[in-house]
Amino acid sequence: MGEKNGYGFIACTQCGSVFTTPTVTQKDIDALIADIQPEAVHDPRADAEIEYLNKLLSRIGGEGFTGKSFLDVSCNRGYAVKAARLAGFKDVHGIEQYEFLIRFAKKNYGDEYFSQISATDYAAAGHQADIIFCKEAFSIHPDTEELAAALAKLLSPNGRIYIDEPDGNSFWLPHKFARWPFLEPPLNSVYLSLKGMKKVLTRHGLKVERKFFNMKPFMRLLVRKS
Repeated sequence: MGEKNGYGFIACTQCGSVFTTPTVTQKDIDALIADIQPEAVHDPRADAEIEYLNKLLSRIGGEGFTGKSFLDVSCNRGYAVKAARLAGFKDVHGIEQYEFLIRFAKKNYGDEYFSQISATDYAAAGHQADIIFCKEAFSIHPDTEELAAALAKLLSPNGRIYIDEPDGNSFWLPHKFARWPFLEPPLNSVYLSLKGMKKVLTRHGLKVERKFFNMKPFMRLLVRKS
């Protein structure tokens, strides 16, 4: 499927998902971040993004959403957490593996609303949420099965997960896959197709309840427990 940043891209003949080769590991990502020592900065349209997320979360939360707990997995700069607080969710929290992102989120949106921890470890600690926000978390997680298993544990029995992920087999992709601007291995390395995502989720007792139309090479899904 082409190459970029010294990595090649291979597609699954069964589901159309695309993966990098050689396989990216968490150690590869950690080493790159340690080498470049990145600093998080505000998106130029941060306020507009938070306003958009506020409306989106109010819709996907469903009836009585203000009484529901909210968790942002891979919360990045904290915008969805801020939006959930503005929308009125209870027990709002965001988790993120990377210190520079957590430091930014805590500084701008409140220390008590964020934790530097993996989804797997957070689930192992017994946490659950009614609404889980999961944006571009699979693409940056080298082990999609591990992440899906953690999400299944984190989701309360009647809860929902909102998934927003790049679609490695989308109609809207560039004709030459490697020209897709989103691709930045090893920072992201997994580009599941919709079929591939459904298979991963199904293996962990999760099912797609709704798929939102999107004229971009991304999938937007609402997921429940089977």
